[in-house]
Amino acid sequence: MFKKIVYSLMLAGALGAASAESAINNATPPQNYPTVASPQTKLFKAAPSLKTQTPIKHLVIIFQENVSFDRYFATYPRALNLANETPFYAKAGTPSVNGLTQQLIESNPNSIKPYRMAGNFQPCSQDHDYPMEIKANNGGLLNKFVEYGSYQDANYQQKCLGEVMGYYDGNTVSAMWNYAQNFALNDNSFGTTFGPSTPGALNLVAGTTGPVVSPTGEREVIENGHMIEDPNPFYDDCSYGTSKSGDTGTAVAYFTAGKNIGDVLSAKGIAWGWFQGGFKADSYQGLSAQCNKITANHFGVKKSDYNPHHEPFQYYASTANPHHLAPSATKLIGSNDQANHQYDMSDFWLAAKAGKLPAVSYLKAPNYQDGHGGYSNPLDEQEWLVNNLNQLQQLPEWKDTAVIIMYDDTDGDYDHVAPPKS
Repeated sequence: MFKKIVYSLMLAGALGAASAESAINNATPPQNYPTVASPQTKLFKAAPSLKTQTPIKHLVIIFQENVSFDRYFATYPRALNLANETPFYAKAGTPSVNGLTQQLIESNPNSIKPYRMAGNFQPCSQDHDYPMEIKANNGGLLNKFVEYGSYQDANYQQKCLGEVMGYYDGNTVSAMWNYAQNFALNDNSFGTTFGPSTPGALNLVAGTTGPVVSPTGEREVIENGHMIEDPNPFYDDCSYGTSKSGDTGTAVAYFTAGKNIGDVLSAKGIAWGWFQGGFKADSYQGLSAQCNKITANHFGVKKSDYNPHHEPFQYYASTANPHHLAPSATKLIGSNDQANHQYDMSDFWLAAKAGKLPAVSYLKAPNYQDGHGGYSNPLDEQEWLVNNLNQLQQLPEWKDTAVIIMYDDTDGDYDHVAPPKS
């Protein structure tokens, strides 16, 4: 029972994707999105009735934000255990990981050495734009993280300079290290491209970041027809206007061809869904959903719960739910109906507690609990993870459920392993 969670963290040198603030287009959302139509209502087969090659009947992918492997596991399984911190002591015989050795810390090629961070403050977000991560990687030398992983504005330089080299240990990421003790930890996982969150999310569900176009014409978000930055999804009401938390922007984009994993699952009649914190509309203006719920994290940082550019299926006309329509019935969660497989996190638990857990579920925390530096942190993130994993383990379906915890990108954080050459 305790070997069903695979904890998968992409290594920092790994080509990752990171997303900071929600980009919100100031235009008005279309009332009728071209080529988008709700699928014909159809109840898919229950997951337990599907024939599988293993005993696993339910797959849950938890997709978090902006953490490199070294950020959380640099010194695993050895924690410093200072006074007044949550202690961590590894089990006897715990294998080491491909982490930071004392020699690499002391003789690091970067201008600031890697250092242990405490968990009692809000971490910053680093510069994780596509060109900056390439420069920080420096052809695999991994020695320019301070120069290019750090934002250049004066406020950042004063408050956050050098934090790109910081890491936590088991006294702060205690839940993460305990999961690693009891389940499986992957220290050889790599992302597919440099850059921020949206490319990482698209690669998760489609294995590609194109072909895409931006009707608002922002060239910096697309290179050779592929997305390299964080434009909001065209097929999402909450991509438009200015949110109450102050998130603004200009770019939206959508796929012009191709399929994602959701299309493939639907074609096979396999129940699936993307469940994201804050997806549920808190109001409507005409037909347009409004996603304005704001939550403050443990350190008082406020952020909109919902982030459009963290929702990869909204970039595809075939899998989008532009108006954030709720499922028409609990029994149809995971099947074809007006929600088109895009849901709020609360819908996941409606289905689970009704015995209708989909065969494939993607779970996305609200912004303040997704681990993204700047507006989230290890404390809020672990609170969300532990709460949801504890509930999962109480379900009858737990006996045939596999859980994978993954990250979209590195946030530009330092990692000592270069990605493999493609």
